Amino acid sequence: MFVSNGSSFTLSINWNAPADFNCEIVGYAVQLSLVNSVHCANETGQESYIANDITETNITVSKLKPSAHYEVTIKARTSSGWGCAVENYIYDTKYSTIDAPSLHRHPQVTHNSATFVWLPLQCGFHGGELLEYFYRLKSVTSKEIVTGTIPISSNELTLNNLESCKTYFFQIRVRNEEGWGPFSDAKEISTSSRAYRSYFIMGVGRFQKVRGTLYYLSGAPPLVGA
Repeated sequence: MFVSNGSSFTLSINWNAPADFNCEIVGYAVQLSLVNSVHCANETGQESYIANDITETNITVSKLKPSAHYEVTIKARTSSGWGCAVENYIYDTKYSTIDAPSLHRHPQVTHNSATFVWLPLQCGFHGGELLEYFYRLKSVTSKEIVTGTIPISSNELTLNNLESCKTYFFQIRVRNEEGWGPFSDAKEISTSSRAYRSYFIMGVGRFQKVRGTLYYLSGAPPLVGA
């Protein structure tokens, strides 16, 4: 028996008819048992697929779990009953593709920083343990790209020291034991103009500090009891 055209969800099984049976073979039985699967952690399963009275020496089984180990057993049936197993085989399905993290629609953006939040990936997919995130930030007017990794326990990132009045594109992806997944759709942000703080001095008025210099904004409120 040999396996061909195996993918994450379909398995084609072909085998040779045994030559050591004295009686004529009238059919085969195929049993496919789930030994265990990787689902962010090892888990076992008992589900089986059984097909009886197969007259051909091939069968295709679909809807298999990705990242799983299956045991295939084939038995031959003669005119006098079921014979011994023709052959046993362990088949490992492939890892499935990782989804890209989903970014929140409205990042928090100031004149020199941006905070991005994304929905953490759940263990509802196969592909092994999640390891880390990778991000990239690119300016529209510059070829420079800022990149970095983020611990898998985080779902938020703040990037500082951005230029004011500038447009950036942000993307993120995740890596598991099989490799990197696709990048998320690019999130466009625009930093605001430079922020200036204003100060109120009691009895004098309100001022704004720009590059170390205080500029007068408004007069002082009337004194109580005046």
